[in-house]
Amino acid sequence: MRQDVIQEFVALYQRVGPYLPIEPYLVDEALRSYLDHIHATDSFTVLQASYQDLRENEGGSVFFRNAVSHNRDLLEAESSARRCLEVERGSGGKKSPRARQVSKELSTSMLSTCLSRRILEKKERGSSE
Repeated sequence: MRQDVIQEFVALYQRVGPYLPIEPYLVDEALRSYLDHIHATDSFTVLQASYQDLRENEGGSVFFRNAVSHNRDLLEAESSARRCLEVERGSGGKKSPRARQVSKELSTSMLSTCLSRRILEKKERGSSE
């Protein structure tokens, strides 16, 4: 059931996600992070209800919106990185000094955001146990 929810979520995100489509493994990782956050990774009832919500409501799904919102920073950063890549490809692959700087800042920001989120999640898990 978990794999069904993940596959449905990834396909839906690529079709109607609020940001540019990104690599499926990143969307998968974002969803797994959300499932861990709500402690539903192995809850058949929650997974079944989530799957049904995704199938019936697509982009209007509460589960979909909550999972995207929970991972907004990661998804926005990856979408921005993809946009930068597309712009770079459109310019013949030649990066201007400014484009290199923006790319470097974006990478640093993404790393910092992901690390901060992981630290916060570990602290939250530690306090709830």
